[in-house]
Amino acid sequence: MMKDHKIVKHSAADGSSVTVSLNGTLNIEDAAEFREVLTAALRDAPTVLLDARQLVQVDISILQIICSACRTAAEGRLAFQPEDGLPDSIRTFVGNIGARMGSVCSRNNNEPCTWFGGGKQ
Repeated sequence: MMKDHKIVKHSAADGSSVTVSLNGTLNIEDAAEFREVLTAALRDAPTVLLDARQLVQVDISILQIICSACRTAAEGRLAFQPEDGLPDSIRTFVGNIGARMGSVCSRNNNEPCTWFGGGKQ
């Protein structure tokens, strides 16, 4: 059986941004591929957008990779943000693990965490 493409990287023609699109359910089985794609995206462009509108469900490994990529972006003064807002799949997961939405992040200038319901200024 052929694996469907859950993780797809698209580069803007002018090289100004990369969009990583996610769909379906992502979990530990997809973590290595997801990390590789995000690492490449952060290396390839100053702005990385995560399009997770078609993402149905995630687990903690995926959220950890998103947080790690956000930290890498902050350290490199790159932009890493959700395209079209935070998807319901991530909001639901964060709520289910008991995390507080809008938690302050030191990597985000002590503003609410982008991935826990806040947004970079």
